[in-house]
Amino acid sequence: MNIDGLLSRFRIQTKIFLMVTPFVLSIVLVGLVGLYSNQILRGRIEISNVVLQSMDGYKQVFASISGFLRDPAKGNFDKAAADVAQQKARLADVIASLKNQTDVALLEQALAQTDKISDNTNRLWKLEQERSAVLEDVNKIFAAMTDIQTKAGKTAFKLIADATRTQNTQKAALKASLDADAFSREIYDFLDAFDKLNDQAQRVARAEKMQADFEALKLGDMLPEDQKGLAARVQEQLAQIKADAQDGAKSSGAAGNSMLFTAGRLSKTAAEMMRNAVVELTQATRPSRPPMV
Repeated sequence: MNIDGLLSRFRIQTKIFLMVTPFVLSIVLVGLVGLYSNQILRGRIEISNVVLQSMDGYKQVFASISGFLRDPAKGNFDKAAADVAQQKARLADVIASLKNQTDVALLEQALAQTDKISDNTNRLWKLEQERSAVLEDVNKIFAAMTDIQTKAGKTAFKLIADATRTQNTQKAALKASLDADAFSREIYDFLDAFDKLNDQAQRVARAEKMQADFEALKLGDMLPEDQKGLAARVQEQLAQIKADAQDGAKSSGAAGNSMLFTAGRLSKTAAEMMRNAVVELTQATRPSRPPMV
């Protein structure tokens, strides 16, 4: 039986219905499929937008961490740590919202890598703090060494200055002892020459010259405190010898004998002064280690 024979049994309306119904059903099916596909596509687009927005935060994370690496200061670390924490929170919210709608394995991997970024940032900051502490300790040690070096330099300079001052003082004392010893010998020569003079005027002139030499020498200034009386006695004895000569005495007399004794005392004092000066000068010139600071 052919189709025309089969259709001849139905009315024209029935024939039209049978002809149109498959087309209508096909169009409805296509519409339903298109609507479903549109809903799926819209959901995928929304998911993609959410993921892209969450991933966009990594630009700020990269920028803040780069700034921290260039200048590892406290403010830069706080900003980097805050950006990483914010990105972690944003990504965790996205995973929670999409977990029932799609596969979030890649997002979970991104969250795990973000945790590593946070850990590495904290580790770098800890290393920076340790480095800063080490540098601070090194700077303190250098400052202490510089202070010690400065104190040692001042101490060495003071030792050198003290030694130089001692040398100068003892050299002056040594010269004074030599001058005092020379004057004691001059006294002997003076008394010997004075007693050989026959002319009164010559004896007076010789006594005055001896007094002038005594005044020029300033014997009292060079003698130790406990021996300054020797200079006063010499001055008195010279004055007495001059006065005796003016009165016509032909020798130094008793004043000359006293002056001989004074000359002996002066020679002994000069020897003691020389010995002390040599000892002090030797100690001053001996190398010595500066005391520990």
